[in-house]
Amino acid sequence: MTLNKKKYGHEGQDHWVKKHAITGMFAGAGFSIVLAEHKHCDVVGYVRKAGRRFALGVEIERSDKNVLRNVRRDLYEGKCDRILLACSNDRVLSRVRKLLANCLPAAAHAKTTIILFEDISVEMLKKMKEEAFS
Repeated sequence: MTLNKKKYGHEGQDHWVKKHAITGMFAGAGFSIVLAEHKHCDVVGYVRKAGRRFALGVEIERSDKNVLRNVRRDLYEGKCDRILLACSNDRVLSRVRKLLANCLPAAAHAKTTIILFEDISVEMLKKMKEEAFS
């Protein structure tokens, strides 16, 4: 089930398109509920197994401007178990990696995966879901 496909705030068309591409990948990976712009995440997918819940939040990063705030908010206010930062290009990815390595506590850093947007796949989301329950 996917909820809230509306355009949010002042987000650009590219961000909206990427957000909804990820929403479709979550559904293909077997997440039972997928929400856009919920609990602060661009997209969050939920799945339950054996009475346990796993929440994977995704932030689409076009710069390193708000990345620390986004990660902290998603982990602590949004209650995500893992965060996937989908960077728009190599320059942003490099800046985000450096910023998080220097400024994020180790426990939060361990729950964060940083990749290029184009490298997200249904298989990757399935693997992250399976690892959460292993």
